[in-house]
Amino acid sequence: ELDECMDSPNLFVDYDFVSRIVLTEGRDHILSGYLFPDTYEFDVNASAETIVNTFLRNTASKIYDDYYERADVLGMSFDEVMTLASLIQVESSNATDMMYISAVFHNRLTTSDEALRHLGSDASINYLRELQGLDPNVILTDEDLIIDSPYNTYTHQGLPPGPICMPGLDAIQAALYPEPNCNYYYFCATGDGGTAFAVTLEEHQQNVVAFQ
Repeated sequence: ELDECMDSPNLFVDYDFVSRIVLTEGRDHILSGYLFPDTYEFDVNASAETIVNTFLRNTASKIYDDYYERADVLGMSFDEVMTLASLIQVESSNATDMMYISAVFHNRLTTSDEALRHLGSDASINYLRELQGLDPNVILTDEDLIIDSPYNTYTHQGLPPGPICMPGLDAIQAALYPEPNCNYYYFCATGDGGTAFAVTLEEHQQNVVAFQ
């Protein structure tokens, strides 16, 4: 019943962000990414619709009107912003790094270089692994990288069909306001919670060798 509610946005169109969701092909549960993580108390007899409604009401309290206006300035739907924010959320927990990671993704989304329009986010691959009941991989295998899914950002250009997690406020704001004047196209984790950035593939490969 809960899954059915997650795929019934028509029940919750009073929420502006729900009415803006774009139903892209291959999308997982339609409301995935919109249930704000928090502590909730429910009656044991609460219906699935009541539960989801409570989550969405909390999410609505975190989203401001200027977020929609900023999305328009970026030429993105708010749903695309939330999808991008979900990638950023999984890639880093550092608010400053999130802004640079966002810049990398924005640079790739808008570049004329076809190869760079693959976002190549490990977070999207580990999302697919989790859907298969597998643990996330710190270092992805060749098999991981060719999983057949529109959520695979190594094989599909642009954003995945929908969010891969519920992004927090730092990640949403980073998606909306990437680090300005940033010409990075690559990043990798440093292993200590940090992130190393690079302009060229050669620089990126040096970072990967250094930190992995």
